[in-house]
Amino acid sequence: STKGEWKRATDIYAQGLVQYPMDEHLMKNASVTWDRWARTHMDKKEWGPAIKVYQLGLKLLPKSRLLKRNLEYCKHQQLKEI
Repeated sequence: STKGEWKRATDIYAQGLVQYPMDEHLMKNASVTWDRWARTHMDKKEWGPAIKVYQLGLKLLPKSRLLKRNLEYCKHQQLKEI
């Protein structure tokens, strides 16, 4: 998927969460979508871009354990390469 498609998908989830802020199904699917977007960078060991995607996702979903955990993983991997 291209960056535009990922952005469009995450925007749709964000709109849904504005209307239904406590919908667990929407929150879970939004987290998975942000994670899949970030993983397009992780697969190429592009830690900086992956970190940015996770940080953006956490602005919308600050309680997402999936996004928090994988953000920390990416930060750790980035430090290992320095």
